[in-house]
Amino acid sequence: MDASAARGAGDEDAAERPVLTVRQVFDLAERVGRRPIGNIRKVPDGYRLRFSRNGEMRTSPERYATRQEAERALWKMADVGRADCTHDRRFYALLLLATFSSLRWGEVTALRRSDLDLEARTVRIRPCMSNGQPASCC
Repeated sequence: MDASAARGAGDEDAAERPVLTVRQVFDLAERVGRRPIGNIRKVPDGYRLRFSRNGEMRTSPERYATRQEAERALWKMADVGRADCTHDRRFYALLLLATFSSLRWGEVTALRRSDLDLEARTVRIRPCMSNGQPASCC
């Protein structure tokens, strides 16, 4: 019996596999490494949010009942441009590489800097191994 058949390969429902347009892939890649600049502090009556806008730290006048509410508010402020963000471009490149080269999750997570040859513009993909045997990298 084929090992991949034992795990139910090919039995997936098409709805389980989302299909993205190229524009959606680039939008997702842009968001992955993005983090709002700010912090959340516990105060006697809840949580208070401090955030950066135009390089200057500001305090939000609202109080939030939970830390999660304050975090959601910070992310929402970043989404609408009311808070500054930092970008880690490595995630952008990694997501685009994985998408457009059809890498599996195991292959992506196994990548090391030494696998990149910037002069030759190549990426070496090593075979995934599990217990010394080739693995499917799912």
